[in-house]
Parts: sequence; C-alpha cells; structure tokens
Amino acid sequence: MISQPTWHLPIGRLFRAIIGSKFVPTTIIAIALSGCASTLNIPKPDTGAFHPLPNLEASTVSVPVSIDLTSIFRDIEKAVPAGDKASAAYRVVEKNTLGDVGLRYEIWRNPLQFSARGNTLNVGGRVFYWFELAQNVTKPIIGGSFWQPVGSCGKGEPPREALVGLETRVSWRDDWRLQSKTSVLPTQFPNKCTITFLNIDVTKKVSEAFSDGLIKGAALADSRLAQFANVRGFGETGWKYLLEPIMLDSGIWLVTNPSGAFAGPVRGSGQTVSATVGFTAFPEIVFGDRPEVEPSPLPPLRTSAPAEGFHITIQGELTYDDATRQLARTLVGEHYTIAGHHIEIVDIKVYGGEDMMVVEANLKGDVVGTVYCVGRPDFDAGTNRLIVRDLDYSVDTKNVLVNVADWLSHDDLRNTIAEKAEWYLSDQIASIRETIAKGLNRKFAPNIAMSGSVTAIRPAGLFTTPTSFVARVVADGAVRLDIK
Repeated sequence: MISQPTWHLPIGRLFRAIIGSKFVPTTIIAIALSGCASTLNIPKPDTGAFHPLPNLEASTVSVPVSIDLTSIFRDIEKAVPAGDKASAAYRVVEKNTLGDVGLRYEIWRNPLQFSARGNTLNVGGRVFYWFELAQNVTKPIIGGSFWQPVGSCGKGEPPREALVGLETRVSWRDDWRLQSKTSVLPTQFPNKCTITFLNIDVTKKVSEAFSDGLIKGAALADSRLAQFANVRGFGETGWKYLLEPIMLDSGIWLVTNPSGAFAGPVRGSGQTVSATVGFTAFPEIVFGDRPEVEPSPLPPLRTSAPAEGFHITIQGELTYDDATRQLARTLVGEHYTIAGHHIEIVDIKVYGGEDMMVVEANLKGDVVGTVYCVGRPDFDAGTNRLIVRDLDYSVDTKNVLVNVADWLSHDDLRNTIAEKAEWYLSDQIASIRETIAKGLNRKFAPNIAMSGSVTAIRPAGLFTTPTSFVARVVADGAVRLDIK
C-alpha cells in the first residue's frame, strides 16, 4: 500500500497564498485585515472655564417735560410795582442851616423779561429815573420861601438807567420734584447818578422803589415752581408702561428692563422751562411666549449723566445639541479616502469652551477612534450664520496622528469638517430692524405715545455657555415717551 504524501506548509505562507488568490472574495480580505486598523487614543481638549455673558448695554428712554411759566411770570410782573411817579412838590429829605432840602424824582420800568441759562432762571427789568435836589430858601423882606434847584441828573438829558431783577436756581430732588431758590439781585447802575449834596444818596430811592415787590416776587416764584414742577406723575406713568413687555410680532417681545431714572439739566426758552426726565434700561428682544416681569416701584430720580441712545440687544442661541444634530446630518455616515486609506465618520459632537468650539469626530476604517478639531466660533451678521474660524486639529490629536496615522494629519478631513461647520441662526435676527422700528412707534393710551427709530444694527459678539453658543447683535437708535 502506497501512502499519500503529507505536505507541510508554514501557516504564514498558507495565509499569503490564500489572500493572493484572485478568487478570494474581498470581504474575506477585509475581515482578515480588520485586525490591522490603527487605534487612536487621544485625550479631549481642555476647554477651560466659561465666562459669564457680558452685561447688556445701558440705554436711555427719554421723557421730555415742559413747564409753562407764563402764569408765574404774570404774577411776578404784578407783584413788582411799575415805578414811583413824580409829584409837583419837593419831598423834604434833609435839613441844613439854610432850611429844608427837597427832592423830587420819577422812577419807572419796562416790562420784566424772562430768561434762562443752564439751571438759572432770571427775571429782570430796565429801570429809568431822574432826580432833582432843591434848597428851600427864605425870601427876604417879603417873607415866605421858595425851592431853589441845586442839582439834578437825568433831567434835561436822557434819563439814567438801572437794572433790577430776580435770580432763581433750580435743581432736581430725588422725589421727582424741581426745587428752586430765588434771590433778589443787587440793583445795577450802569450810569449812576453822581449828585452829592449833604451826602444824600439819591439812587437808593431806585432800589427802595422795587425792593418790596422783588422780595414778594421771589417768594412767589419759589412757591409756584414747587407747585408746578412735580413730575412724579410723568415718572410713574412712564415706568408703568416700560415694565410691560411690548409685542413686536408674533412670538417676538421687546423687554425694556428699566433699571433707574434720571433728570437732565433744566433749560429755558421764552416763558417755558424744559428738561428731559428719563429712564435707564437694558432692553432686549425675547423670542417665544410673553415674558414674565416682576413689578417694581418708581426709583428715585438721579441727576447723574446717563448713557446716550437706545441699544436693543438681540440674542440668537444655538444649543450644542442642535449644532451636533445639524452637523451630523452632513457628515455622519460619509466615507473618505485619504492617501489610499479609507475611513468613515460614525458619530460627531459639537460643543464649546472658553472662547472656543470643539468638533469631536468618531472614526472607523483604517483608523478607529476619536479625533478633535478646535477653532474660534464667530457670528457673521451679514449672512446670519454661526461659523468657526481657524479650525484645526487639537495639539494632542496632531501628536498622536504623527505616530499612529500620519496620513490622517493631512488637511482633507479637517477641511471637510471646516466647510460643513456653519449654522444659520433665526431669520428673525436678520429682519429685526423693521420689526423693532414698527414696535417703537405706537400709542399706549390717548395721552401716551412712544416714538423711536433704529439707526444701525451691529454685531456684539459670539459667546459660549455651558449649553450653547450665543450670538448677539445690537440695534442702536433713540426712543422717547411723550406724556401729555
């Protein structure tokens, strides 16, 4: 019996023979090679600590207030006498060795004029006068006496002039009232009478002619201003309406967030004084259901200079979960060939850190594991997109790829992720300018109207939170409340 020969072939040669056969299915080759894929073990990037979102920009809502002083001015005009008319007879004002010294005069004024500069109100008048002094002289022989003029001014020549008036300084109190302090101004004599006879100061008569009336006018001005200049009603009305959210459109609300109150300087024109009473606020646009607001009392009135203009903050938010879902739709399940090697993205995740964005891609194929790309998130206001700038592999990812899968460190995969990493935010941000302008111009009541305009829309930054990216734009403009 002839025995069959026994073939001894090393297992390595047998394996090479099998996989070298053109008849072996490629699936068997893939199974055989699957154990040769490189495994990536890359630590997650350090995302740092999150910073709180910056405060909203301070804004002002102005409420112009005008106070008509016509009635106060009219009463002061009545309180100050028109002058002191001359009499035909001399009035004895002094005696000397020759006898009586007499004085006669006439004093009159023009209508009082009102003016204002800064927080100072003035009521002033131009006074005209003439004086004549005479000595009472005894007639010799026949007896009796007569008045012999010894000096005059403003008589037989243009009358002399003087200036009289009141000065009122006004300031705001924190209880929403305008307080005042009025004083009588010293009488001014631009061309003072220079008659000197027995040391008689004839110009004193000019001051005395109006002093009582001016003192009365000063007291009247303070009491009437205290009565007229109580603007708390304006403040309470304005505060009430600013606390309420304003619906700009369906699901879009303007929340004013008033925080304080201020009063600007008092200015006068004609017989009217005016000032801007207003509110500081931190307005923002809120999307969704009507926001809940907490009632609060009218704050004290401050005179500190507020920020100028109205700045409405609009926030668009993209959660990390939404960003992940949107990017996964374009990348997960895609196959890529890089330098002759094959990979597939089987999962992807997007999240943020301290001023950074991380894209975490889970791969299989010729490498198995997770790579990390990091970049700087930014908001492109022109296209209303959240984008990522300078996206690159993390430092640890680069270090591992150099040693394990250098071919993957090429830009192909990173560029693909960078091209797809963009997200459109709500179209409401792009069209918010017209919506705000419409919402700012409205009537709350027959005597209360708001008016405003938007002058510019500007990006205010892209921020990261523990759960989302937040894009901010700011609408700049002005707004006022008119309360009648």
